[in-house]
Amino acid sequence: MKLLYDHGKGDVYRNSIKWLDSEDEELLATAIMAVGNFARNDENCIAIVKEGISKKLIDLLSKYSSNTPNIKLLHGLLSTLKNLVVPNANKSIILEEGLIKSMEPVLQLDNDIVIFKLLGTLRLVIDGQEEAAKDLISRKSFLQKLVEWYENTYHLGVKREVSRLLAWLIKSCHSWESMCNILQTERALNCLVSMFSSEDVIMENEALISLNILATLTWQTNESNTEGNISTETNFKLKFEEQMDQTHIETVIPYVRIFAHSEPMLRNLISLLEKLFQSKRILDRFKEKRISEILQENSKCVTSQNCLGGIQKLISLLSA
Repeated sequence: MKLLYDHGKGDVYRNSIKWLDSEDEELLATAIMAVGNFARNDENCIAIVKEGISKKLIDLLSKYSSNTPNIKLLHGLLSTLKNLVVPNANKSIILEEGLIKSMEPVLQLDNDIVIFKLLGTLRLVIDGQEEAAKDLISRKSFLQKLVEWYENTYHLGVKREVSRLLAWLIKSCHSWESMCNILQTERALNCLVSMFSSEDVIMENEALISLNILATLTWQTNESNTEGNISTETNFKLKFEEQMDQTHIETVIPYVRIFAHSEPMLRNLISLLEKLFQSKRILDRFKEKRISEILQENSKCVTSQNCLGGIQKLISLLSA
């Protein structure tokens, strides 16, 4: 591919770019996939975006997702755009070119293969892009759509991407007002907690981080309000507890794997449990499942004194 690309001057690459203007959908599909194959490293991706090819792909996405969608073309376009948004230097440029707006019609499609690519592209492009993350997480209908996809598909890739996108939105958003929408979206936390069943430590840690952020902001907001000012609609602590009840997080967390993996991941778990245990309702659920015994048993392999101290505090709370 390096020879065929030749710093953007290769004949095969140049022909592929020309074919992006073709009205022949088969030729167009070939061109899109060819560009996607050239977009396999940061250097190529940055050069391709600088050349304005990403804008052309975004315009094609808008064109072929309207009226009668062309699934083959949409899949190719999203795959290629997903590659192009990987470099940090490209994210803001492609967002400014209208990526999210061009994806709006695609949100209405019922095709798991296309939705899988759509979600992956969104997850990568909002990483570190606060305004874009805030925009998406502020759209209640979008969050409801994510939960709907998670619950109504057998496509494992779609389920995983829904969960990861929610986690990355929380991490990148930096806005409590926007994140409140997650607590107001029924069963959204279940999508996050389900990541603990992935047997993928990266996803499990993403779940720990996102839930830590949500729990921290939930308790802070609750404490900043007086008792009389908290209505049922704005009592986010109550909403957090209600959603946590549905997740059965106390039995889903992979304690053994987290304890054995790394100290940073264990610290994230300890931090999350400390926050969760501020709720008597949640604490009681952990007590019922005798989680203190699990923590005690797994603490035998822990060498960090800081972690051991945190674990013992958790066990004390569970034993009280």
